[in-house]
Amino acid sequence: MDFKIIKNLGLDVRHVRAIDDDTLIITSRVNSLVDNFLINYYIYDLKTNKRKEILESIKKYDFFEIINMSSKKNIIYFSTRSNNNTQKEIITIMCYDILTDKVSNVYEYKDNLSLYEEEKEVKFFILNHKYMIIQHGYLKPSNSNEYGEISDFEIYLIDTTTNEEYEIIDNRFINKGIDSFYRIGDSLYAIKLGKSLKVNNSWQYYNESDMHSEYIAVFNIHQFVSDIITNQKKIYLDIIEKEKWAKTIGEMIFVDNYLIYNKTEYPSMKEEYVFYNIKDKSVLSWMDVDLEYKDAKNINQIIINHSPYILLKNDGINELIDLKNNNQIIVISNKGEFKEAFNDIMIFQKDKKGLFNRTPKTEVYFYPNFSPLLKEKGILSGCVNSGNNIVLIIK
Repeated sequence: MDFKIIKNLGLDVRHVRAIDDDTLIITSRVNSLVDNFLINYYIYDLKTNKRKEILESIKKYDFFEIINMSSKKNIIYFSTRSNNNTQKEIITIMCYDILTDKVSNVYEYKDNLSLYEEEKEVKFFILNHKYMIIQHGYLKPSNSNEYGEISDFEIYLIDTTTNEEYEIIDNRFINKGIDSFYRIGDSLYAIKLGKSLKVNNSWQYYNESDMHSEYIAVFNIHQFVSDIITNQKKIYLDIIEKEKWAKTIGEMIFVDNYLIYNKTEYPSMKEEYVFYNIKDKSVLSWMDVDLEYKDAKNINQIIINHSPYILLKNDGINELIDLKNNNQIIVISNKGEFKEAFNDIMIFQKDKKGLFNRTPKTEVYFYPNFSPLLKEKGILSGCVNSGNNIVLIIK
């Protein structure tokens, strides 16, 4: 596999993904004194090293997350706004097809955008070409009214072909909200309900009786949609994890057939790092029980060559813990900050100390012998595997 370096792009890159072997979609923040949420999308051709802004005449915003789980990589979803001279603005979700160059409206609603900073949070989940979910999260104060967090939810399934809306009435969704959502197979999806209590140290502000259970579960999308449309009070979910108060579940991601997350015990704050294999339903985990230097450690859960590892950085030393081989420890000479892994490739960001300044470097290594493959001056702002190349965007 080859490496492709893109330098001096002149964009504040927020996200990059590959459409095919030779095409990237780059999302960048727009620096504006008027619109804080402005973003742009670009098509980048790896063959010609040229970029083209998508729908330059339409202003695009990131007021909220739009999580696209559709199998069609050529479709981009984004939001726009228009003021109808009332307190509430019209917000439109649009989609753009890169292959056909066609744009269309998917969904439209009215809302007060001034609430979005602190009092309200909205998420969109694109399930497939027909269905999406909109989640409205509202600020809920603690018992003392000294603190509040987004923990009161209204969630709807939307049929984008008919604009029909179906409210989700399952209390597991309403009480905790959807934290993350992944498509893990043709019809199989994984969901995490509830944000980790550790994020805002919610133990300090709420009582155990105020809290509801957090879940990680998988389900068939056809059954899921059917249950919502028929107003089932309990949607069928295959529960993988269920925790409440004494343990809380951290952020969940999906990589190479593994659901990856951690669990924090309260009040000990011991952490367990979990890899759940969706194919054979096996679980590998590692427990961090050494709390003495907890704040000085940096722990990553990564997949290398389809196997789970813990990457532990402690006192400037990087160590790989091989969970499939009795937690064998492999010391890595590179002392940089881990950024990404692609199969047997590991990418680090390193601050290189010079005599008068620091020149950061992006360094790429081959696993398992950690031979250097690439060293490039600059800060890594995005990386992706396009199929033919590992693309590094460096500024």
